[in-house]
Amino acid sequence: MKIDWVKTIYGPPDGRGWHVHSLVKWKERYYIAFAGGSGHDSDDSEARLCVSDDLEQWDTLVAIRQSDTGMFTSEPQLMPVGDRLYLYAVTADHSYEYDFPPHSRHPKFPSWEVMSWSEDGERWSTPKRCYTMNYDFWHPLAHDSRYYVAADSSGHSPEGIYCSVDLLTSEDGERWTWLSEIVHGFEMPADDDPAYPRCPYPSECALIVLDDGRMLALTRTPGAFAILSTASPPFEHWEHRKSQTRIKGAAVARVGHRIVATGRSFMQERGTRFTESFGRHDENGLRVGVFLYEDDDFALQTVLPSGGDTGYAGILTLGEDRALVAYYSTHEYAPGPERGSNVYLASIKLG
Repeated sequence: MKIDWVKTIYGPPDGRGWHVHSLVKWKERYYIAFAGGSGHDSDDSEARLCVSDDLEQWDTLVAIRQSDTGMFTSEPQLMPVGDRLYLYAVTADHSYEYDFPPHSRHPKFPSWEVMSWSEDGERWSTPKRCYTMNYDFWHPLAHDSRYYVAADSSGHSPEGIYCSVDLLTSEDGERWTWLSEIVHGFEMPADDDPAYPRCPYPSECALIVLDDGRMLALTRTPGAFAILSTASPPFEHWEHRKSQTRIKGAAVARVGHRIVATGRSFMQERGTRFTESFGRHDENGLRVGVFLYEDDDFALQTVLPSGGDTGYAGILTLGEDRALVAYYSTHEYAPGPERGSNVYLASIKLG
C-alpha cells in the first residue's frame, strides 16, 4: 500500500477539526464532515463540512450549529439518499452526568442522535431527532435499496450487560427501526471464550457487506482486540470472533475487490511495527492506521502522518485500487488547552 500524498484541509487559524467521520462525493462535489470546536468533545463543538469541487480548493460551512440544538454536537456522518445529502450527528448534554458507580470507565451523560438534510450541500434543514435517546450512530451504510447503521449505548449507560451495539434499518434514511443486537456487554471480560469475545464496553461499530452477502461488523472494545461479527441476510443472528488488532473508531470501505479499514492504531499490531515520527509532539505513539481484510481478519498495512490525539476517519473509493482518507490529528501542535488539530486528506494506492 502506497501513500500518494497528504494535504492539510482545515485547521488553525480557521479553527480546530476533530472527529472526522465522513468523506463522500455527491452531485460532483466532495464533502468531509467533522466536529469543529476548541477541543476534543468541547462544549462548543458543531457539525462542520469542508466542501470542494476539485480536491484542491476547500470551503468550510457549519451544517449544525450549537444554536440549533443548544448542546454539544459531534460525530457528524454523511449519507447520500436520492436527491438529498443526509447528515447524522450526536448531540449531548455535558452539564448533566448520570450517577453511575465510580468504577465506570468514562463519565456518562445523555445523548440524542439528530439528522439534517440538504438538497444543495449548503442550506441545511433544522436538525431533528431520528432515534431513541442514548444510542449513537456510526457510519450509516446503503445496501440493496435499504439503509443500515450500527448504534451503540456506550457512554450513556452503565458498563457490562447494559451496554449494547444494535443494528438499525431504514427505508428512507429518516425513520430508523431496530433489527438486531450485534454485540452486548458483559459484567466481567472473558477473553478466552472462543464463542463470544467478551468485553464490558462495546462501542463504535463499522459495517460492510462481504462478497457472499454476509454483513461484517467491526466493533471497538476497551481491550487489545476488536470484535468481528458476521450475519447472513436478513442480518438478525450474529456470529462473533476476536480480531488480532485493536482498531479504534473504525471506518470500513470496499476498494475494488478488497476491503479497507482505517482506525486509531498502536505502536505494534500483529508483528508490524512502525517507528516513523511525524512531528515533535507525538507523546503517545498513536497513529491513523490503514488495514486490509485478509484471512478473516484485518492486518495493518501502513500508517498516515499523525500522532497525539488522532483517529477517526472517512474513506472514499476512487477506483479499483485507489481511495481517499480524511482524518484528524494533533501531531503538529504542542499539548495544552489551546492545542490545535488539523483535518487531513490522504490519497492511498493499493498494490
